[in-house]
Parts: sequence; structure tokens; C-alpha cells
Amino acid sequence: MPLIRSVADTVTRRMPRIIPVEKHIAGDMVVGGAFLGAAIMLRKNHPRTASAAALLGAVTVGAAFLTDYSGESPKPISLQMHRNIDLGLASIAASIPSALPPDGGRQSGLFLAGAVALTALANLTAFPRARRNYR
Repeated sequence: MPLIRSVADTVTRRMPRIIPVEKHIAGDMVVGGAFLGAAIMLRKNHPRTASAAALLGAVTVGAAFLTDYSGESPKPISLQMHRNIDLGLASIAASIPSALPPDGGRQSGLFLAGAVALTALANLTAFPRARRNYR
């Protein structure tokens, strides 16, 4: 995992949770849209990079649509699971530049910025604590 994502995780983990869950949805859409937009722009000259960006964007937006943000709808992804998915996607995005061709300098910045954004978004969102059912 690149150092910049580790630093972002360490710094934002200690900060107060200031992003409400309702705003987290918008953040997911922005990051996913950025990946999808980059995939469209890179599809001719860098097809492997475009494929990776499209996949990350689709999974980010898909996870946002399938998450139960209110706790009352029958959507399959809970908020705690969504946080784990965001952190997992950030790790994947941070590791993609190592699989890119050596000339992928600018393209690797896209994935590192996305990894930092997903990490900060997940760590700064005020997710409610998971309820435990003790019987």
C-alpha cells in the first residue's frame, strides 16, 4: 500500500467524524463519477487504465446505491459494511499504479487521489455504531 494512503488513513482516523451520512452519499458519487469520467477520457490511449478506473467507479457507485443509509430499507449493504467496502476500494485503488505500465505517471495520480479521497471520506463520516444483538 502506498505511503500516501497510509498517511491519509493515520491522519484522518484521529480526526473527529464531521461528515454526516447524508453527505457521504454525495462524496461516494463524486469519487465514483471521477473514476468513470477518467475511464471515458482514457479509453483510447490507455485502455488498461481506463478499464481499472471504470471498474472502480462502477463498484463505488454501485455500493452507494446498494447501501441502507437510513437503516429502514431492505437494501443489502449496512453502513458498517459500506465503510469496510470504501476502505477496501481505497486499498485497491492505491495498489493499481503498481500494475500499470511504467509510463503511467499521470494515470497513477488518479488512483492515488481516489484512494486518499475514499480513505478520508470513510474515516471522517459519522457512521452510527453497529448494534449488537445480545440474547
